[in-house]
Amino acid sequence: RRVLFRSPGFLWIATQRSFLSAMARPQLVLFVSLGALVTNGVLNYGLIHGKFGLPERGFVGSAWASLLTIYLQLIAFSLSMRAMRGLPRARAKGAIDWSIVRELVHLGWPIGITVGVEAGLFFAGALLIGTLGTTSLAAHQVTIQVAATLFMIPLALGQAANVRVGYHAGAGAVHAARNAGFASLTICLATALIGAILGMTF
Repeated sequence: RRVLFRSPGFLWIATQRSFLSAMARPQLVLFVSLGALVTNGVLNYGLIHGKFGLPERGFVGSAWASLLTIYLQLIAFSLSMRAMRGLPRARAKGAIDWSIVRELVHLGWPIGITVGVEAGLFFAGALLIGTLGTTSLAAHQVTIQVAATLFMIPLALGQAANVRVGYHAGAGAVHAARNAGFASLTICLATALIGAILGMTF
């Protein structure tokens, strides 16, 4: 139940990260995420095993660590964005433009279903492999983490392309948007091919 309470913070962070990426400020996302990674590791270790003066809570401590890390990350993003010069101020008040809301829903629901199906397939795969025993499940987790790490590179390039193509398309520069899209596709294919070769070799 405690993990569920992180959902509002997680959704707000996702909005902040998307906004920063669209404003060509991914460095802040990187630094805050790295800080959150370290914080989460320290809090997990401390709250699970009772280290660093923290109470020993076992697996419940892991839930508390994740919850605290999410909201500390949210605070770090919020304070950093307020201090960042040249960043447009987004206000959470005023009249709602329902045409934009409808457009977001129209664009977002297929993406949401796709992400849900993808996550469900990975989850189902882990459950099925778990029936083969703990050794098979552990091997699966190692393999899937290697694949996920390699996947992060073309994923990041694809997100960068999304920002650049959207920027040029919004400016009406169709030729520049097309060039950005094809350049991104070429780079992503090259990195995916390198990742596939490394995976099959080692």
